[in-house]
Amino acid sequence: MENKHLTYFKVENFKRFDSLEVNDIGQFNLIVGDNNVGKTSLLEALLFDEKNYNQFLSNLYSALGINRKVFLKAIPGVDSFNYADVFNFVELYFKKKGTPISIDYSYNTGDKENILLETFAKSELSIEQLDAMGNKNFIHQTSNYLIKIKSKNQESFLYTTFFKEPNTYKGYYPLTPFGLSYQDDLLEFFSEISQKTTDYNIIVKELARFVPDIKSIEINNAVIKNNSTLIIRENNAEEVMPISFYGDGLNKFFRYILELFKCDGNRLMIDEIDTGLHYSKMKENFKSLFRLALDNNVQIFATTHSKECLQYYKEALEDLGYQDKGRIIRLVEHKNKEVKAYTYIYEQFEHSIDYDNEIR
Repeated sequence: MENKHLTYFKVENFKRFDSLEVNDIGQFNLIVGDNNVGKTSLLEALLFDEKNYNQFLSNLYSALGINRKVFLKAIPGVDSFNYADVFNFVELYFKKKGTPISIDYSYNTGDKENILLETFAKSELSIEQLDAMGNKNFIHQTSNYLIKIKSKNQESFLYTTFFKEPNTYKGYYPLTPFGLSYQDDLLEFFSEISQKTTDYNIIVKELARFVPDIKSIEINNAVIKNNSTLIIRENNAEEVMPISFYGDGLNKFFRYILELFKCDGNRLMIDEIDTGLHYSKMKENFKSLFRLALDNNVQIFATTHSKECLQYYKEALEDLGYQDKGRIIRLVEHKNKEVKAYTYIYEQFEHSIDYDNEIR
């Protein structure tokens, strides 16, 4: 299986960052820092997809909606998803308009690569540039905006209305936002993943830490009449219960498990990984997530504000012998408003945590 784990990442002109460089990235990366320093913005920047540019656009669009960072004003006569026809949503990610977003990255098997993003109104393109896009002009005839994405090997113009080419990208995107617990997307994830008996058994085994008498997880449309829902069947209970009744802690952990399967061979970003989880479950949760991430070759980037979360993160790495895979990435805003990233390997953050030195 190809190992697509980032070891280096730099983004420029993205949201609050003039330039943010992250070195020595590990497989498990816990991101810390003060409020509003840009932890979530870093997760969003990591949504880039260098192989499928429409997927990249879809990821950026989805992050704006589900994180509720943007509330677009109603435009008469324009349906919700078609805001992108008349509103350049990609520009919301630019710190300075007129300057490209630049992303430099390298995986552990390759050299540094670069992607540049610029936005244009359709009226700014020449007739020759538009003609080169062929039938895409017809597909996107009501669209007003395009982006140019330039890499070492190619330069492409794409309309920002990516959703008019539905077969070119997947609706799923690998960022679990703050506060997201049970939603209907878990039905789709579970239906897909549970087709393999081995994976289904892993899910049941992991949830047994929350529900010791669990017998099975099923999709049922009778518990809530005419609505499919995930239910848990317990050995010593006559009635089944919707999984949403078992609380935020279980439901968030369940989501993280499913999303690790979904991100097989890639990376998963989790905002505020500890929120809603009781401290007594944190270490075992981390151990489960680390094991599943290794089994599925997934790189994890997660944010936290919690000192307890740092402690249990460290202990989980120690218990499993994964110290070499763990990093803490601290974002710091300096007096000139510039944000810098500082990467701590295990030996460095172990000392800080053990001696109660501030790294959050």
